[in-house]
Amino acid sequence: MNTPNLSLAPLVSAQAQKHVTVNEALARIDAATQLAVLDRDLATPPVNPVDGDRYLVASGAIADWQGHDGDIAAWEDATQGWLFLAPRPGWRVWLLDENALIVLGNDGWQAVSSGGGSTNPVSDGLLGVNTTADSVNRLAVKSDAALFSHDDVTPGNGDMRLTLNKATPSDDTSLTLQRAYSAHAQIGLTGDDNLHVKVSPNGTTFHEAMVVNRHDGVVTIPQRLRQNGGYIDCVGVSIPDDGVHVYDMPNVAPRMVFVMMHNNAFHGLVRNVGNVTSYILEMSRSGADIVIGSRQVYTGTTGADRKFTIATDESNAGRVYFENRLGGARVVTLIFLG
Repeated sequence: MNTPNLSLAPLVSAQAQKHVTVNEALARIDAATQLAVLDRDLATPPVNPVDGDRYLVASGAIADWQGHDGDIAAWEDATQGWLFLAPRPGWRVWLLDENALIVLGNDGWQAVSSGGGSTNPVSDGLLGVNTTADSVNRLAVKSDAALFSHDDVTPGNGDMRLTLNKATPSDDTSLTLQRAYSAHAQIGLTGDDNLHVKVSPNGTTFHEAMVVNRHDGVVTIPQRLRQNGGYIDCVGVSIPDDGVHVYDMPNVAPRMVFVMMHNNAFHGLVRNVGNVTSYILEMSRSGADIVIGSRQVYTGTTGADRKFTIATDESNAGRVYFENRLGGARVVTLIFLG
């Protein structure tokens, strides 16, 4: 009866040609000891093997390897041919071409970590923790929690960074928050190199909530802000001399626009509730003074020279006109409250 692990044939009493049995046993021991193979992806034997070459035979083996899928094939010049060993669970094999260690478990060959838990490189470039990685999600983790912590307790050296790096400015790199694998929030550099915050009701249509400019940190809020049931909207606009800016107040009640002019330091309030005509404040400059006229109702713009006129359209109670006749461009901020 052969030995259980390497299938070595024992010597028997008064056996002739004992050296044949001994040499066969030595060849098998030599092939299995400090096991390192040249490749595990070949199904066809190499044309010119060298004495001592070992391979982990791939599936679909042909020619001299046929019928030995998954075996260790060792070329032994002394025996003039291929010697095959059937690996058993627990066998470890060093892959010379991949610079990696694998072990045979109940589910086949698995990568073995080394160097304090490092798995670099990971077998096939995929690593799954409690789940299966694929060609898109090369690292996949299925867990109720995950911890990333700093590695240096020295004061000033305990920074911890999670880096997401994209290829070109038009690409996306983001933290995507999902439910049932449908995205509902996205934070990152999406479509350019500015910071974007987006939300989605269905994982397909996204609404931009905030953009932070990478050059100066200026925050843009594309949508209105809501506070205590009301909305706040801020619009900055430059109006050239003899120019008009039209602003449609959002259709909520009450509706108010607070107007501030940056380089003339005057302000005014336009109020509109439902279909009630706005209060109209006419503001003008006389020397160093700003003159605020009486309440008026305009259809379109009819401002006089050297005046900055605010008016509403009687046919559209939510539309506000801003006409600049002050002799130069003016920057105006409109703050909507409603």
